[in-house]
Amino acid sequence: MKYKIQIEKDALNFLKKIKDRKIKDKIKDTISKLTYEPRPTNVKKLKGLKNYWRIRIQNFRIVYKIIDEIQTVIVIKIGDRKDIYKR
Repeated sequence: MKYKIQIEKDALNFLKKIKDRKIKDKIKDTISKLTYEPRPTNVKKLKGLKNYWRIRIQNFRIVYKIIDEIQTVIVIKIGDRKDIYKR
């Protein structure tokens, strides 16, 4: 089963601002792998939010939502671990 990936504008803008090429490539690779496995072993479910998950990549976090009914993963936010959960 293959999921479609959507990346929100804020997440895409943050990704463009990352200067470290290795980290940027790792984040892109991780997001692309969500197409085939939206719940990999290193993922954690966010408490209090239905179908919201996060993946840790060094000091960065990828927060995304899985909609199984339409086989879609929506990347909500990418950010530094100290800032990612602030509203």
